[in-house]
Amino acid sequence: MNGKVPIFKISDFEKMRSHPDKSLSLPMYEDFILFLKHSIDTELYQDRKEEGIIKVIIDKGTDALTEKQLWVINHFLDRVLKSCSRCGIEFSFQDMTFSEGDLCPSCQHDWDRLNN
Repeated sequence: MNGKVPIFKISDFEKMRSHPDKSLSLPMYEDFILFLKHSIDTELYQDRKEEGIIKVIIDKGTDALTEKQLWVINHFLDRVLKSCSRCGIEFSFQDMTFSEGDLCPSCQHDWDRLNN
């Protein structure tokens, strides 16, 4: 993400989760939690501090975090979130969880179609 702060702050997910229209907010929050679980399983974190904060979010949500913990997790996201190497679009949390390469699902589909 080239040193930019992630588009979504952790606190934004809590706001989305409590949004009256759950159909819009809950799936994105669930993708975020799924991505965090994937981050634990694949050890994307740099140290025990990041790992611990990720586990707190999974277990208790982001309301349990201090300002310093929010800062740490936002920098974790800034470091691990990526963009498609072909079109430049930023990966969603779902794409980050299930992607195996540097192509977004659309570009991966195009690549597979051209090479098969």
